[in-house]
Amino acid sequence: NRIMGLEYQTSAWQRLFLSLTFAALAAGLFSVVVLVRDATLQNQLRMADNERAELKARDMDLEHKLKRMESERAKLEVALQNEKEEKRKLSLQTTTAATAAKVAGGVLVCTVLWDMTAFLGNPFAIPGLVDNAVCGALAGIVGVVTNPSSSTEDTAVADVKS
Repeated sequence: NRIMGLEYQTSAWQRLFLSLTFAALAAGLFSVVVLVRDATLQNQLRMADNERAELKARDMDLEHKLKRMESERAKLEVALQNEKEEKRKLSLQTTTAATAAKVAGGVLVCTVLWDMTAFLGNPFAIPGLVDNAVCGALAGIVGVVTNPSSSTEDTAVADVKS
């Protein structure tokens, strides 16, 4: 065997020692590669766990926001229903008041006309309670007949729906 021009003799023990040394170096290098790879994988696993925890926290936050929005929506729907009911009641009151105003106006006009006919000589036109009762009945009939719906509540409901 020659190294740099020098001859030397190697014994079997020396060759065995060199072989074992190279094997130990190779095993050590392999161990370092495995340790580095293991550390890299553990780091990636830790990062994935952190990302999963962040996503889980984000999902929980979004679910909480969704529940809060659904609760707010339910409250708004109840408020809307209450407002619709209030509008229906106001519409019914307005319709009732309009019908009452028609009847009262009719009673007034009828009474004035009735008294005028009494003044002009109508023998059936007796001033006082009788003419008020007759005019009230006539005006009531006219008020109900001139109402386009069969009941004031139906009119109010139709007004609310429109």
